[in-house]
This record gives sequence, C-alpha cells and structure tokens, in this order.
Amino acid sequence: MVIIFRKGSNLQLSLLDANAEKLGLKPNAEYELIELTKGVFALVERRREEEALDRKIFAMLKERKLSERVEGKFEKLLSSEELKRFKELIKEGKIIPFRLSEKYKKAVYKLAEELKGAGEKLAGATHKQEQAQKAQRVAPETQAPVRVHKPPAEPKEPLQSITVPSFDEMKLAKHDFAIVKDENVARALSARLSNEIRKREVLGIKTFDGEYYIIKKTLYDKFAPVLLQYIKEHTPVSAEQIASDLNIDKSLVKVVCEFLREEGEITERRKELYEYVF
Repeated sequence: MVIIFRKGSNLQLSLLDANAEKLGLKPNAEYELIELTKGVFALVERRREEEALDRKIFAMLKERKLSERVEGKFEKLLSSEELKRFKELIKEGKIIPFRLSEKYKKAVYKLAEELKGAGEKLAGATHKQEQAQKAQRVAPETQAPVRVHKPPAEPKEPLQSITVPSFDEMKLAKHDFAIVKDENVARALSARLSNEIRKREVLGIKTFDGEYYIIKKTLYDKFAPVLLQYIKEHTPVSAEQIASDLNIDKSLVKVVCEFLREEGEITERRKELYEYVF
C-alpha cells in the first residue's frame, strides 16, 4: 500500500501497490504532497530515517503510561531529532494532544488511531442498535406482518426520564452517573444516549476491569476540580477516604477519578488508591 499525505492535513490517500506502480511510485512507500506554485504540485518520498523515527515515537506512545504522555513531560523523553519529528507528526494529525475537558491546561498525547478506534467502537454499538430497531419496524412483503410496539414519546431531558430496565440505568437517570457491569446494558445506553454522547454532554469510558463508567459532563465538570485538588493535597489517597472526607458517593468518586486518570492528571497506584501527577 502506498500512502500520499500532506502536512497540516488529517486526510491521506491510499493506493494499492499495483496501481501506484503504474504511476511510477514505489510500493510500500509514503509520499508527501507539496505545492510548488499555484496549481503545481510534487510528490516527495518520505525518507527511511523519518519512518524509523515515526515507528519509535509511536511505540513510545503505546508503551508509556498516561502520566508520561502528558504535554510537557513526554517531550523530555525525546532527543532533539525525535522532538522535531514529533512536532511534525502533530501538525500532520497523526498525534493528537487530547483533552477530556477544556478546563485542563495540559493535554495527553494520543495516536489518532486510538481516538478513531474509540469512536468507531461507540459508533458500531450505536449502529447495531439502530439496525436492530429498523429490522423490527420494517418487514418484507413476503413475510408475515410484524407487530410493532409504539415507542414512548421522546423525553425532553433524556438523562432524567429514560425508560430503564436495570438498577444501573436507574442510577444514571436519577444521579446523572452510573457504573454499568453488563455489556448489553452499556450498548443499550450508548444507543439511547448517542446524541448526548456526540455532543459530549455525556462521557463514557470502559475500565480495565471491563466495567463501563458513564457520567453527565455537567456533573463531571462540577466534581473533577474538587477531587483533583483534594488528591493533590493528600496524595496518595483512597477512594474510601475521599468519599468520607468530602461526603461524596464513593461510586461517583471512582467514576470521576477514572476520567482524571485517563486525562493524565492522576495515576492509580493500586485499585482505588489514587496519586497526583506532579
């Protein structure tokens, strides 16, 4: 496969090697599209040394802890040559400084494919749910008529009036956050809240334990700074201690801390023991 890209753009063109060879391009190569003058472009083959740098930088981002991938810290791990290429990769959109919220001054560096993959998983779950609903509503003429139950009216405030089949969903509807252990329930919630998730009014994440943490962004923005400041002043500290001292539901503490950990603001030294990243 031959890749053609342009610096400063997230778009790239992929060509099969057979088609690329017909254009005189080398197989398995990458070419940068450069505008020489108005209307005149050139393809410049990427150097092998540059490819080696890319592989090393990408590997570091995959292997390093989140606390080491924070803006201002990760750069210190790079040589001058690697740092120069690192900045170019950001401009090309292959590495993205990611912030869970605009309130955080420092971003966490992530590969574009990481963010794309997370979005595709969520979109995939939503798409499957929509397809299943369409299959129930539409039946071919050759089949027996399908009895369709009339769906309930659209709620004005989805998070406050969801039809819930489980305790986890009931907690989300009542408290604006939930810890969901059942993958099927998590998928159903993702489909039901797809509009809110796309608008980032609702945040969701899957933990290492296989649980799904879901929280309304307004609630997260309210408690995240409070918990972060407390952890900074008492690091390391347990979820139990945070909940007791701040009089906050322990489950809410765990949810907020999981997003703070993903943001690179804190680390989890061991289960439910949090430490501030200085």
